Amino acid sequence: MEIDYNKQYPVKKIRKRSMYGRFLAKIKVSDVLFHEGTACWGWQPKLDGGGYGRFRTEDEHYAHRMAYKLFVGSIPDDKKIDHRCRRRHCQNPLHLEAVPHKVNQERMAEAKTSCVNGHPFTPENTFKMKSGRGCKVCRYQRVKEWRERNPEQARQINTESKRNWRQKQAKSDNIIQ
Repeated sequence: MEIDYNKQYPVKKIRKRSMYGRFLAKIKVSDVLFHEGTACWGWQPKLDGGGYGRFRTEDEHYAHRMAYKLFVGSIPDDKKIDHRCRRRHCQNPLHLEAVPHKVNQERMAEAKTSCVNGHPFTPENTFKMKSGRGCKVCRYQRVKEWRERNPEQARQINTESKRNWRQKQAKSDNIIQ
């Protein structure tokens, strides 16, 4: 059966390209972004909300994971792909490394030089938390704002903490004598 388009629509032959060809067609090698002497491979199509490239196949959706599979090899089940250059849009396999999730999180935290409000992470301005590190300036501001919104609760907590401190001091004075 032949379909007559009245020659209004140009008919193009669809060529199936290899996975490598499809992937590399979406890459632009950077002239200005480098890591350890090699250029970043920027993802040209639209990035998702997290800044990652998307490349759909039957088993993969993220472009950096596909780059690792195409050029390095399979990804172990217990590993995540870490962008060593810290650029999520980069697909250069020399910048990608399969690491445990915890290592990936630690590297990401180390790369941050300031908090979300722009205060630098210096030894004087940083405290440790279970989930990483925090900014003392931001913490002080949050506590101050909470105290302004909840003056009664703040006064009660302050009174209790003073009472507890006095009791500890009294115990330590009895031990010393």
